[in-house]
Amino acid sequence: MKCIPVTILFLTLTSSVFAIDDTPENRAKEAEAYLKAVPAKELVDNLTEKMASSIPESQRDLFKSIMTKHLDLNALVDAQKAALVKVFTAGEIESMKNFYGSSDGKSVLKKMGSYMAEIMPTVQSQIMKAAQAAEQEVKASASPEKK
Repeated sequence: MKCIPVTILFLTLTSSVFAIDDTPENRAKEAEAYLKAVPAKELVDNLTEKMASSIPESQRDLFKSIMTKHLDLNALVDAQKAALVKVFTAGEIESMKNFYGSSDGKSVLKKMGSYMAEIMPTVQSQIMKAAQAAEQEVKASASPEKK
């Protein structure tokens, strides 16, 4: 029983030893590793496939080839790397790399487009509803009260 608190204390004291220092260099290094584990091309191909499914079947191959031809993948990768380095710590990027690089993470990414398609109509309608209610409230508070 005594070894449990000792183990917890040891893990707490040593966990920071194994953490990645959050430096710009480490962020950049982890961002590169993340982009290798989660290639932008796979994400673009998945998105293009989802978009193509809404186009008549006779035009899908043409659509996919045009999208591939005109998309600047290098610009997308550069933007991803810059955003990763700006927004996340080195440890967070490493965690994302480890998860999204795993088989479960890859499965999650493949399903994310379908998930977003499922919830987007509700998200949009709720945002519109909230915006309309806010607009009505602003109008009501701006107009002189009738007494």
